[in-house]
Amino acid sequence: MQCQQPVRDWLEARAREIGPRGFLIEVGTWCGDTARIMAAHGALVLCVDRFDGRAMGTPGVTFPRWLENVAGAGRIVGVVGDSWDVPALFLDKGFADLVFIDADHSHAAVVRDITAWRPIVKPGGWLCGDDWNMASVRAAVQDTLIKTPEIIGGHGWAVRL
Repeated sequence: MQCQQPVRDWLEARAREIGPRGFLIEVGTWCGDTARIMAAHGALVLCVDRFDGRAMGTPGVTFPRWLENVAGAGRIVGVVGDSWDVPALFLDKGFADLVFIDADHSHAAVVRDITAWRPIVKPGGWLCGDDWNMASVRAAVQDTLIKTPEIIGGHGWAVRL
């Protein structure tokens, strides 16, 4: 599903601020619409997903649709894998300007994603996500982060680290 417009606008503004030297990560990309927004100002965007479509009820459709949507949209790279496993591939920590979490929305999965991706965000960078309006996401963010998140249009959440 696409992010609500206030979340899309917030991400576009952060991408503009971060600029072409930035490194942004989308955890759970589905069909790449958010990745296009994040890449619009030249930053490198890494999209992490299983790309199998099962979570969205579109098995076999997601990866071809993602490729079509991100083609020509900027510097976007897809990584196939489980959201919580991919951060372990990075030897360095604290290098991403922004990590946007929008993968599995269960409480346990959001906690796991925040815990896995938080060390990847550099000081002053953003850890953020979608679906604050879902009780499981809201509880996971509140249970995992020390700082109170900025709420974006009732749907998104963001913490500057």
